[in-house]
Amino acid sequence: PSLILFLYQKGFCIMQRSFAKFAVPFCRLSSRGFAAQYPPITGSKFVPSMEKALEGIKDGQTVILGGFGPCGVPHTLINGLAKQGAKNMHVYTSTSDVAEKLVATKVASKLTTSIIEDSPEVEKQFKAGELEVDTLPMGTMAEKLRAGGMGVPAFYVRTGAGSAHEDGGIPTKYNADGKIIQIASEAKERRQFKGKEYLMEKRILGDYAFIKAKIADTKGNCIFRFASRNFNPDVAMAGKLCIVEAEEVVEAGELDGDDIHLAGIFVHRVMKADKHTTPIKKIATADQIMGENKAKKEILLKRAAQEFKDGSYAVAQKGLPKLVRKYIDPKVDVDFLAESGILGEEALKGEADPEVIGGDYAPISLKKGAVVLKASDAFACVRGNHFETMLVEAFQVTPNGEICNWTKGDELQGPGTAMDYMYNDANVVAIMEHTNAQGKSNIVKTPTMRVSGKGVVDKLITDMGVFIFTEEGMTLIEHHPNATVEDIKAKTDAEFKVCPNLKKMSIQRQISSAYWLCELLQKKK
Repeated sequence: PSLILFLYQKGFCIMQRSFAKFAVPFCRLSSRGFAAQYPPITGSKFVPSMEKALEGIKDGQTVILGGFGPCGVPHTLINGLAKQGAKNMHVYTSTSDVAEKLVATKVASKLTTSIIEDSPEVEKQFKAGELEVDTLPMGTMAEKLRAGGMGVPAFYVRTGAGSAHEDGGIPTKYNADGKIIQIASEAKERRQFKGKEYLMEKRILGDYAFIKAKIADTKGNCIFRFASRNFNPDVAMAGKLCIVEAEEVVEAGELDGDDIHLAGIFVHRVMKADKHTTPIKKIATADQIMGENKAKKEILLKRAAQEFKDGSYAVAQKGLPKLVRKYIDPKVDVDFLAESGILGEEALKGEADPEVIGGDYAPISLKKGAVVLKASDAFACVRGNHFETMLVEAFQVTPNGEICNWTKGDELQGPGTAMDYMYNDANVVAIMEHTNAQGKSNIVKTPTMRVSGKGVVDKLITDMGVFIFTEEGMTLIEHHPNATVEDIKAKTDAEFKVCPNLKKMSIQRQISSAYWLCELLQKKK
């Protein structure tokens, strides 16, 4: 016994058959002894084959996939499951392109996701009535995953209150000709806290979770690289059985415990990932993003740039709002959050890194002091009111601050972050052209599109003026130098008040020299 005690304290705890009948009882003699300090070693979690990694997966189960766009995607496990033969599975993923192979091979019969437009196969099967698709705001999905991992059955969140997401009735499955709705989303339970409306959301808890790590040890401890962290830690925690594929697998003890992003307690199997090259998306130029009516959109951006304060944290939604950084005074330091989880993003400088991307999957750079957050932490910054300004694009806005920026019709379109960025106490600034292509007002009495949020807009900037929203309605506080109040009223399909101290819009700010240089370099490349 003394020899066993000596070896156990040195970390070798011999459990061979000849010693087992002595060693095990001795290790359990007292809860006050070393057995309480050194729990029994369960052995390596490393599995040598795909067959072992996917052992136990059956038809009809649920699987959650880590990854965001092209980053941190468990391609090896996805490819293995596509060949394994399981069918009729419910697949969860933040962006639908991650699950496209499982959809194409008919492994998935139901998909829950936040972004749809990146996957032609998903759209095709949905319209043909072959696939059920449920959509969630991206931040809500992140929190539902975290709740699953924390043992919280449900929670309340402001995101989506008063929107189509709350009301339900959104088609999730059609019949074969794509015309008759077979299944629609359910309405959400609502509750009020301190005068604000909240929706109840239930957790996501999957039978299996697939994640991708840069490095994992044989105990399942994981390290991720930049934007590849994204949803992976939250997905791991929300799976009853988590399988990680890692680019590099090392022995337990080789990683510094202070460097680990995901503890092995959440991981059950570890395998070596097949070699995969993450594609680098070509950066869209400002002209490509703006499209038509560039002059009008520049007015929006020049005025919106003045909403950001020096030393502040802010969000500029992907697409047109993201271009606002070009017009912000170089002396004004703002840390922007990318949908990929990078806080402190800036335009690409130097060589592109496929694992340093923004919300549109295009490569970016990290400014000095930038940090990388997992998905649930990134959206906790949004939901917890840690940002000063949220800049979003709108399709329609009403005088009471309703906004439509999710979809322009009934087509399949995931909400992405369209709702998440508006339900908080930050200064929510919407930008949009005053009229549409047919010359009709985008400021409307009653929205004709899916509502993303009610009473959430604080300020609206159009190419004709600036409006603020209060309990008393919408008030014009600035007008374009070339537009009179009468001009604006003629182009607005809703009533608004005029501020007694009406001012002219300041739109003279020039493009930041730093961003002009970055774009010039990209064009040359």
